[in-house]
Amino acid sequence: MALMDAALLAEARTLQESLMIDTVVLERHDGDTLDAWKTATPTWTKVYGGPGLVQASTLQPSQADSAGRAIIIKQVVGKLPWTVVIDDRTEYRLRVTASADPGNVGTYAVIAGESQGLETCRRIHLARS
Repeated sequence: MALMDAALLAEARTLQESLMIDTVVLERHDGDTLDAWKTATPTWTKVYGGPGLVQASTLQPSQADSAGRAIIIKQVVGKLPWTVVIDDRTEYRLRVTASADPGNVGTYAVIAGESQGLETCRRIHLARS
């Protein structure tokens, strides 16, 4: 007996996408271009644009920074529709262009993607750029 049939999986994916309330653009780094002064400018190609979700997954207290001040490490996770494909050997960035939480708007480096057996969405780990 299958854990989840195709109809139930499709419904789960639809429900997951309905929770994606941010507007995002996922871009792949396609190398650099050099100007006349040999200054490198990164070239980014849009891979996906549409609904997504960026949220803090955990806030983790750390011992202290080098000055002895207590710090909090914030881990950020992004969620995209499961159809978005990410190659872990390629550099990506995620731009949040609109969000119910103004603190989410901005650019994030994609650190890693996750893989699951029954994917209802594409989860990516992010770092604020």
